[in-house]
Amino acid sequence: MRDPLRARIFLPLLFILLPIWAKAQVPQLPPGVQVQDLQQRKEELIKQGVPPEQIEEYLKQANSPPATNQSPQAVPADTLTTDSLSTPQQEVQKEQEKEEDTDPEEVKDQEEEIQDLEPAIPPIYGHELFDTPDIQFQKAQSLLPPASYRIGPGDQFAITVWGQDNVTESLSVQPDGSIYTQTLGKVYVAGLTYERAQALIISRYKRFISRSSSIEVVLGQNRRTIHVNIVGMVNRPGTYEIAATTSAFNALFEAQGIQEIGSVREIYIKRNGRTAQVLDLYDYLIGGDDDPVFLENNDLILVPVQQKVVEIQGSVKRPQRYELTYEEDLNALLSFAGGLTYEALLSNAQIVRLGEVKEELIDFNLGAYLKEKKSLRLDDGDEVRIKSLRRGIKNWVEIEGAVNYPDTYEVLSGERLADLIDRAGGMLEDAFYDRGYIVRLMTPTELAYLPVSFSQALDTPLDSLSNPFLKRYDKILVFSLKDFTEEKTIQVTGEVRKAGAFPMSPNMTLKDLFYLAGGLKESADINHIELSTTITSQTSGDALSPTDEEEASVDSINILGGKIVKRIAIARDWENDNTLDTLLLSGYNHVKVYSRYDFTYDKQVIVEGAVNSPGTFTITPQTTLKDLFYQAGGLKETADGNYIDLYERLEIDKLDIRNNEQGLKNVNRISLEADWQESLLADTLKVRDLEKIHVYSKHDFVFLGEVQIKGLVRKPGTYQLRPNMSLKDLLFQAGGFQLEADHSQIELTRVIEKEDATGKIVPIIIEKQVIGTTQFWREDSTLDNVYINTYDQVFVRKNIDFEFQESVFIQGEVHIPGEYNKLAKDERLSSLVQRAGNYTNIADLKGAYMERVINGEVIEIAIRLDKALRRPGGRYDISLLKGDRLILPPRLEIVMVVGNVLQPGTAVQYEPGKQKFNYYVDLAGGFDAKTKRKRCTVRYPDGRFRRAKSFMGIISYPSIEQGCVINVARKPEKEKRSDEERNKLDMEEVVAGMTAILTVVLLIQRINP
Repeated sequence: MRDPLRARIFLPLLFILLPIWAKAQVPQLPPGVQVQDLQQRKEELIKQGVPPEQIEEYLKQANSPPATNQSPQAVPADTLTTDSLSTPQQEVQKEQEKEEDTDPEEVKDQEEEIQDLEPAIPPIYGHELFDTPDIQFQKAQSLLPPASYRIGPGDQFAITVWGQDNVTESLSVQPDGSIYTQTLGKVYVAGLTYERAQALIISRYKRFISRSSSIEVVLGQNRRTIHVNIVGMVNRPGTYEIAATTSAFNALFEAQGIQEIGSVREIYIKRNGRTAQVLDLYDYLIGGDDDPVFLENNDLILVPVQQKVVEIQGSVKRPQRYELTYEEDLNALLSFAGGLTYEALLSNAQIVRLGEVKEELIDFNLGAYLKEKKSLRLDDGDEVRIKSLRRGIKNWVEIEGAVNYPDTYEVLSGERLADLIDRAGGMLEDAFYDRGYIVRLMTPTELAYLPVSFSQALDTPLDSLSNPFLKRYDKILVFSLKDFTEEKTIQVTGEVRKAGAFPMSPNMTLKDLFYLAGGLKESADINHIELSTTITSQTSGDALSPTDEEEASVDSINILGGKIVKRIAIARDWENDNTLDTLLLSGYNHVKVYSRYDFTYDKQVIVEGAVNSPGTFTITPQTTLKDLFYQAGGLKETADGNYIDLYERLEIDKLDIRNNEQGLKNVNRISLEADWQESLLADTLKVRDLEKIHVYSKHDFVFLGEVQIKGLVRKPGTYQLRPNMSLKDLLFQAGGFQLEADHSQIELTRVIEKEDATGKIVPIIIEKQVIGTTQFWREDSTLDNVYINTYDQVFVRKNIDFEFQESVFIQGEVHIPGEYNKLAKDERLSSLVQRAGNYTNIADLKGAYMERVINGEVIEIAIRLDKALRRPGGRYDISLLKGDRLILPPRLEIVMVVGNVLQPGTAVQYEPGKQKFNYYVDLAGGFDAKTKRKRCTVRYPDGRFRRAKSFMGIISYPSIEQGCVINVARKPEKEKRSDEERNKLDMEEVVAGMTAILTVVLLIQRINP
């Protein structure tokens, strides 16, 4: 019926509007155009191919009277072309063709030129947050919401129960603010925080699941969405559909940030025509405020124009432009800029301010403002400049040279030269007293060396000429006698015990130098000692030829690289070699003692196996097998002297691929005498051509089996059995006992065999032996006599009387809350409360509860602390376990009424003596019409639940205590039926009613024929 009516209304209207629209597409003729001009223009249009219909419409405009209100964009007659008479479709097509013909690079260049011409305005602090392309703030909405998030219709909860019960449900918040299941009924969660809603849903489920089951409630991925209007100084104002978990801060990213003139300090969140909250981005960026501002449906975010903008430059930690509110002053600006740097000049700061007709410069003392905590007003556009201290120390004098403490010192008023020498610790013993200099800065570009006599300055301290006054920047030069003498040294390197440079003395000989150097090493090559002298004017004479005494010991003299080199051969017993006393040295000599191995290739041999210190060792041509064993720390007691493998180095053409290890070595096996230190073979066998020596152990070819040690030892595991191995040996290998081990109950189990009466071996599975020792088991000799056999197992049990400290916690309304160590294994609630100084006068004993960690999850346990304290040790005074946390909340003198009442969520003050259920329900508005009274429940402060009971139609409700939560249940909604089903049911009811009437009539007729 509705569709034909629409057609009858809109079709005539369409026929009326189409001609009006067509006429509007023809350009209007401007006034004052003559008909003669139009005729000429008509002929031109025909030649250009303009359609006749448009030309006729054009002529009609010429004959019509001029309009009173002319459009400023009317097309003159002489500019009318085919382009101006084109249709809207043609206009769009032309624009597209124009865009396609435009080179993107040209457009980009034009935009860059325009940007270069525009003056660059530095952004204020906070704007760059939205200009960063890879900023991550906008991704926050995909994470789990914080605990303060408010639940609303459309949110979805994912509920998982595992353990003895297994439930997986996804419940959406309905428009009335509730979630519904057949088990729980309706649970109203809208308006609650995410944390409170989780706790409420978990508490409801715990009434129907077993205690051993675990439950998890999280907000699902399908979040409700809201519509938010973002207007004002943003880059893309409009209406946005965002997730309800999106904060106002994140929502600004949807509008692509704030414009250059937009405020970052006062962003208004308007709700129902009122300002609900004001967002200050500096609270996030500078103050670190992490309390998100969540939005509601149809909220309006208004970004106004900036307030006053002030720039700060210079010695602050974050120089930039900042937006200030009209009440904020210089102190706020310094706080936003991160404060002053350590080099800020406080005595002279400046403000550049734009006055009425010109720019002004204002100097002020920043230090005085900060010290007196004054307030300095700033205007919009001000620029604050904080200058820096000029670096460089100016009040100094310096003394260097032959004084005890040469350094830079503070220049003192009236200080003289002798005073500074005294401050520097006085002159050194080798100081040159006759002359020194004061280097003085006469002008910024001119220095003067003023000669002084230190002896006169110290002898006549009051004489201004001998002991002059000092000025800043003075530098005093104190010479040493060594400065005017040349120290000669002789250097010795190579195979001496103390290589280095030694001061030269007159008539110093080569033997003297060897004594100073600690003598020659055993490796010294006595035939290759090199004595070199640098060629100078002093050495160019007789130094080239030896004396008569030197001819017997000097082998040769050469000139190499500006040096005179003498090669000397001496006797091995150099201390008694008199020729060394005749070889005089000079201050330009360098003695180098070569090693016998400098011109030979060092070889190394690997020693491995049953030696005390296996490794790689360097050998000489004289090294024997015994020498190498000594370097390796000797053979172990378990070494098998009959099995020692020698791996030789072979040339490539001598390799035996079939018999050698990896085809690389030739292996020879030797046997030594029982005492390798007395072995003649080991003392004569050279190891020059060996690459590796492997000494086998006696145990390498014998497997004695394995033993196991388990339990409370430091290194439990499996160990190889050794000959005559005792229980003490095994304990040493296992690292000894752990702290909680029972030393008196060490179990040793063993598999043994036994002969029966017929002589047949019958295995007996296990034989157990219990060994006891003390804490000082290392000194227990009885353990040495307990021998270990193959496949024995040793068990070290736990001492049943040993317990580590276990902590429990108590918090809330007690005098000394905190952590306590259990004093007994079965310590109870009453003992913990007493140790915590007892409860306070506002503690709610009936509302106390306990938290316990079970399977990694914190479980809330309902207790009756009031009864536990009245009867310590009774059934309500339960024992504490490790990690238990007892919470005593303060008394809540209210009763909460939720569910199906006229005012759900009402908090009613508890009145002593008023314990009736209906009393508090009436204060919340009373029962709703759809209330299911028999299913009403009461949650007590300790976590217990009680529900209403019904007998013979009489309902009895639980009694009420302070802190209770009354939940009024709602009747389940009836299943909705379709129109066809309702019509069918109505017909069935009519037929049933007529049948009943006919039946009654027939019965009456039979009774009264």
